[in-house]
Amino acid sequence: MNADRILISGAGPVGYTMALNLARLNIPFTLFEAGDTIFEDPRAGTIHPPTLEMFEESGVTATMLEQGLIVRRYQYRDRKAGIVADFDLGALKDDTRHPYRVMLEQHRLSHILRDKLKAYSNYEILNSHRVKSIVQDADGVTATVETPDGDKDFRGTWMIGCDGGRSQVRKSMNVAFDGFTWPERFLVLSTKYDFGQHGYAITKYIADPDEWCALVKVPGPDG
Repeated sequence: MNADRILISGAGPVGYTMALNLARLNIPFTLFEAGDTIFEDPRAGTIHPPTLEMFEESGVTATMLEQGLIVRRYQYRDRKAGIVADFDLGALKDDTRHPYRVMLEQHRLSHILRDKLKAYSNYEILNSHRVKSIVQDADGVTATVETPDGDKDFRGTWMIGCDGGRSQVRKSMNVAFDGFTWPERFLVLSTKYDFGQHGYAITKYIADPDEWCALVKVPGPDG
């Protein structure tokens, strides 16, 4: 099935970035995503200067700046003592075209990248398609994919794994993923409360032996 194309596993920001880069080079691809949509739960949300530079040529950076919150300073605080350090990212103005961070959650970046793909053709994005395993031979790869209609095989020249910590692509290559799981559990929540009225920067990290946290402002549904 369409063996003259690249296969990509995982339609997060990394998978969509790879897809856009291939589309801009007119290289056909099929992108598989286990979920049925772009999940809009709170996850990573900070875009750093090197990433903004990387996305400039494709026009993604301009859209990120329109939709995100530009962070020109960020703080480290002690919960009891207050501000420990207040960093001005403008100090990087001679080192980067973007001397700031941008708060933009990863699902928003995924939507931006997917919208940019609409300008191209010769590709397909298959949601509710979970890559189960990959076999490589001298001429390419065969991916066995769980689809709404049962397991199917897809043929391609290469498979690119963008499918995260539980990557089936990595497992099919017998590549280890050494590490450990932190014993703590983390709570992520959202509020419309304005912490800026208390002198808080858009991004701040609050230290405490027991009640530490990271507190960041991100764009809401209504802006």
